[in-house]
Amino acid sequence: MHFRNFALALALISAPLCAQTHSAPAQKFAKNSNRITEIVVSGSTRFQPAELVSATGLKIGEDGTDEKFQTSAGLLAASGMFTDVIYSWVSSPQGLRVEFKVQDVATLLPAQFDNFVWMTRDDLLRALRQRRPLFTGEIPNAGEMYTQLGGDMQAILADMHVNATVKANPVTPQNGALIIGFQYTVEGVSIPIRTVDFPGATPEMAAILKQTSETKIDSDYSEGALLAFTRLDLLPQYMTRGYLHARFQAPEFTPADPATNLVAVRLPVQEGLCYELKDVQWSGNTAYPAQELAKILKVKSGKVANKVQLDDDLGAISKIYGTRGYMRARLKAVPTFHDQEKTVSFLIEVTEGDQYRMGNVRLEGASEALAKKIQELWKLPAGNVFDSSYASFFLSGLGQQFDLRAYRISIRDTVNDASKTVDVSLRFVAH
Repeated sequence: MHFRNFALALALISAPLCAQTHSAPAQKFAKNSNRITEIVVSGSTRFQPAELVSATGLKIGEDGTDEKFQTSAGLLAASGMFTDVIYSWVSSPQGLRVEFKVQDVATLLPAQFDNFVWMTRDDLLRALRQRRPLFTGEIPNAGEMYTQLGGDMQAILADMHVNATVKANPVTPQNGALIIGFQYTVEGVSIPIRTVDFPGATPEMAAILKQTSETKIDSDYSEGALLAFTRLDLLPQYMTRGYLHARFQAPEFTPADPATNLVAVRLPVQEGLCYELKDVQWSGNTAYPAQELAKILKVKSGKVANKVQLDDDLGAISKIYGTRGYMRARLKAVPTFHDQEKTVSFLIEVTEGDQYRMGNVRLEGASEALAKKIQELWKLPAGNVFDSSYASFFLSGLGQQFDLRAYRISIRDTVNDASKTVDVSLRFVAH
């Protein structure tokens, strides 16, 4: 990634006391002292003055020079925490007063520690702050702190006799549009998970969760992987059993012994109530009556409110809408909870969207003879209401007339929102 370099403005003010001329005999004035007697850092609303003074690296009582003050200003600028850094100093017989004026950078991004398990997050933050006084758990998207922290973490591991490296990576959404944080990952060392426990789970659910988590035992610890595991594997165990308010908290761990690196993991959970399905209502549907849509649902009133099954059912209904050309149909289940009776009602909000029509058929990789035959047999003409299931059924029938075992065939629908048409591409790839 590229970092934007902040400009460092340097202003040197030196004001030695000059001798004055009198008619009386000249007096001898005291020489200006180089000893630092006062350090002032102003302009920041994010940091306390003592934190800023510590970040300069200067100390009261030591000798000061312009070169040293310029280095301190450079440290502040290199942190990336400030858009501007200006310094000045005044000397007198009593000593040196040095002042830094800074302007805070507007945005800081969170630091994420994926698998640093040798101390708690709070202890790690304290250890890092001892080395970087301006680090509070967030990092600017500029300057050197981003990489400096990785080196600091590696040094901390070395002090604990853990031979590993620390890699720093920017965190971006799937579209990669902007950086939303920085993640630090320890590499070059195995961090096996010894146990996984579930504080807050009932004995029945804890047994189910433990069985589901067996694949995690002896695998390397990763907070990101565990978060995905709770969302994709563990939470559905609750959703299928009617615990619709169940929520997992961030993974916790007992700091690993540097000799073994074994980690005991805890995945705290708040289960909430277990709900039965009271009823399902529909809104927004015009292409299909509610009675017809309700027949597709496998979830039933009076039974456990299985949210996973309900989502699968709505996915199936969305595909059925596609058979009538509603390619952008969306279904959303909105719950109403009745906690006293431990039931839940769902309103299925249907957004059908526009109806699309058949566009063009494109053939890729088929022989000339096969392509000609396909064009002859294709019975969904351009302009007719599109049927998203037609191509699959067509290929199934085609396979009964031709030996297609030599091909791997794929279907791709290209939805054209401007013309409200769908082009179908059939791709034939020889094995």
